[in-house]
Amino acid sequence: MKTVSILEKEFGIQTRILYVKKAHGNEDWHSTLHNHPFTEIFYVFEGGGQMIFEDQKKSVEKHDLIIVNSNVRHTEIAIQGNSYEYYVIGVDGLAFCKDAKESNHDIYPDFLNTNVFQANYAKQPLVLQIIESLYREAKEKPIYSEDYCEKLFELLLLNLLRLDETPLAIEPDRKSNKQLEYVKNYIDTHYSRDLKLNELAKIAYLNKYYLVHRFKELYGMTPIDYLLEKRYSVSLELIETTDYSIKEISSIVGFNSQSYFNQVFKKRSGGLTPTQIKKLQSS
Repeated sequence: MKTVSILEKEFGIQTRILYVKKAHGNEDWHSTLHNHPFTEIFYVFEGGGQMIFEDQKKSVEKHDLIIVNSNVRHTEIAIQGNSYEYYVIGVDGLAFCKDAKESNHDIYPDFLNTNVFQANYAKQPLVLQIIESLYREAKEKPIYSEDYCEKLFELLLLNLLRLDETPLAIEPDRKSNKQLEYVKNYIDTHYSRDLKLNELAKIAYLNKYYLVHRFKELYGMTPIDYLLEKRYSVSLELIETTDYSIKEISSIVGFNSQSYFNQVFKKRSGGLTPTQIKKLQSS
């Protein structure tokens, strides 16, 4: 018989821990802004640096805990000569929000429509101790580690919620379509790459068959069909507005084979090839 967690019983929340990582120095840094279809919790345990959230830059220091709700673009920046080490927990099914009872509290200055939170826990050593235990458990994976990690994470959340200086509340991450939107946006940005279904499923933390089913249900086509539609629309715009050759355009939009490019194009252009469209534009 499965035990119902306090989070599920009291808040109607079912969480899933995706990863618990430790980042050192520059080797784990993202060079560009990125986002996830799930929440991340950072804890700086050594040194400090900066984080960017959308268009805002914030300084972070030792014992800062930073919560980034799903689909907020962010990245971490090291300051030359300074150490910058942190834990990061990726968790699905959970979102943080400002506690309405504490709406005037400024310990947790929030921004980006209450999607990012930051506070310092230097005076609350238990928070770091729990995160360290969670990291060790997730890394070493002893027997019952999955259940143990779940309880440790639950303990972490309860401590964050019960501390007097923490005006936070939690709620289910209401994002039934956020992961699908994330995949769609990813394709819009990276259409020129050799994208595969397995990669798209991996970045969204979804089963690939479920991804295909839900994506088609929402957008009327599979992720790969959407990718081809995106390449077609971009290629058509390039044909109409630039002097690139058809071979160059084929490569720019991500096709390795010009014959396959012609096949995809004809299917969506009413039977006309890219060359025929270009000639029509020139006449």
